[in-house]
Amino acid sequence: MTAVLRTRPAEEVAERLLLVASVCAVASDSSLADSVVTWLKRENLWPLASPREKSFLEARQVEVKDEIQHSWGAEAVYVFGWALGLVPDLQPPTSQASTSGILDQIPAPGESTKAFLSRAALRSVVEIHSAAEELCNAHARCRAAKSQGRLERHGYDIEVAQERHRAVNWLMCYEDADWDNVATDT
Repeated sequence: MTAVLRTRPAEEVAERLLLVASVCAVASDSSLADSVVTWLKRENLWPLASPREKSFLEARQVEVKDEIQHSWGAEAVYVFGWALGLVPDLQPPTSQASTSGILDQIPAPGESTKAFLSRAALRSVVEIHSAAEELCNAHARCRAAKSQGRLERHGYDIEVAQERHRAVNWLMCYEDADWDNVATDT
């Protein structure tokens, strides 16, 4: 029996991109939290925010570990930006992604999201699943190298691989998990 390849709809991926990018922005500058929440509510994205995202964005005091954890969302921004065709190539997980080129193409907090969401289009399901397989393999190589106390020979960064693996697993509906519960088993 052949597995059915599927991904989330393009508009849902675009919405998740906007949410994660917003949370990353607040992780960098907590003074943005109130304006980001107001914008997410105005643009009807707030109901789509995960419980962890809502808790983080609504917190009056944020612990450094939470800021760091949410800043890793930049890797998801990169994967979702690639999936939506905002960057040409998905680079191997050897170093943290630069998302400035993606952020320049999406609505910033305060701007309307309507046009961006209406024109969202995904790469092919086959291309996304191929990337998912590559990221899973890279993550598995990192875990194996770590358990053997050695460096991963391709130069993959385990944290980058894990965060990209998580994003692509959500994108392809792995175990139908919601954003806060996406598994990255290898």
